[in-house]
Amino acid sequence: MDTYKQFYEDMTAGGASSVFGSVNSGSTGNQFPSSGDRGYAPGDARIPTVLGAKKRKGKKKKSKILIQRRNLFENTNPRLGRCYELAGKHVSDGMFIPDREKSILVHGRLINPFGVGYPELDHAWVETGDKVYDPVMDQTWDKEAFYALFKPTIHNQYNRKQLHKKIMKHKHWGPWE
Repeated sequence: MDTYKQFYEDMTAGGASSVFGSVNSGSTGNQFPSSGDRGYAPGDARIPTVLGAKKRKGKKKKSKILIQRRNLFENTNPRLGRCYELAGKHVSDGMFIPDREKSILVHGRLINPFGVGYPELDHAWVETGDKVYDPVMDQTWDKEAFYALFKPTIHNQYNRKQLHKKIMKHKHWGPWE
């Protein structure tokens, strides 16, 4: 047993049978010098450091930088999921629409070429002449481009009067059917 004990001590202490070989302070050609033998004087500016790290004394200080983490599926656009409300308000309040009497609220289903996870979704948008307003993207498209890109299927269309009747009857922005 003494042989095994001596071997263990040599392995852990850097003795002659150590996996690192013998580590003696001041030996030449030594790959793994002891902590006191670095070849530099104490306080020498040439002492290598890892990425400019300094020795810490005492307790570690907590970082004061707060990192806000988001869920991968958290909505980053506050307009997401509000298309019925926003499109309805756009037609209902339509003070800034040049031909608001000609504006039509459209409820339908479209293919979302930009989204991940929801390739098809129910959606609401506003059509005025040859323009389409998408309330979630807050963007106006040419009708031809919108239909080519999103390939919508129209379920229902409402003018301003019909929209107000539906809101009064159902007490929400839709969809109603």
